[in-house]
Amino acid sequence: MSVIEQVASRDGVDPLELEPLYYTIDPDALDGLFSPSQARECSIEFTYHGYHVTVTRTEETQVDVSLTAAPASGAASAETAEFAGE
Repeated sequence: MSVIEQVASRDGVDPLELEPLYYTIDPDALDGLFSPSQARECSIEFTYHGYHVTVTRTEETQVDVSLTAAPASGAASAETAEFAGE
């Protein structure tokens, strides 16, 4: 399930009602980073629509997306993304 689909499901809204993901992170770069051709563990974190989003890839090429409520103040801005990989 995509980031937008998970956020929409959590908020009980249609995915088209959410602001475009590209305002926060380049979706093509995100897809490329986690494409099946990339066989390495990696993780990226960013803030989107009030959630702290973590996308993680395991050695088995499984990609997990997890959402937690973003801190209200002093949080990383929507433009901030962290990447960790080998």
